[in-house]
Amino acid sequence: MNADKAAEKYLKLYRRALIKEGFPDVTGKTRNYRTRLVRMLSSPEFAGHNVYPTMNVELIYAVIAMCLELRSYGLSNEQIIRFSETVFEDRRRFFDGLIRLIDLLPNSFSIARRWNINDHARRVQDRSIVYDS
Repeated sequence: MNADKAAEKYLKLYRRALIKEGFPDVTGKTRNYRTRLVRMLSSPEFAGHNVYPTMNVELIYAVIAMCLELRSYGLSNEQIIRFSETVFEDRRRFFDGLIRLIDLLPNSFSIARRWNINDHARRVQDRSIVYDS
């Protein structure tokens, strides 16, 4: 995995949200985020966590890096959550539309049930989810 290439995808989302939310020094904040995210994606910890095919660890690290950056600017938890919603609003809109589409189908419950059961089975199989008992 190329950390620089992976970071570019999330950098665009972060930059767009900074502009939309009216943050000052967008260039500096974007640069700081990029530096942090590339460092995190290049770390041995990332390699250790990125072993589960059912998890998008790259996205998880991108969100963690974003939250750490925003926290360093003095934002509260509520402000960080609101910013995160802005960053991923297009993605959310897509999934909301998909859910509405599935709800229109006569067998929507069985589709959702099958998705959840299959997803859970894959996560148990790759051990990205474990239980104490």
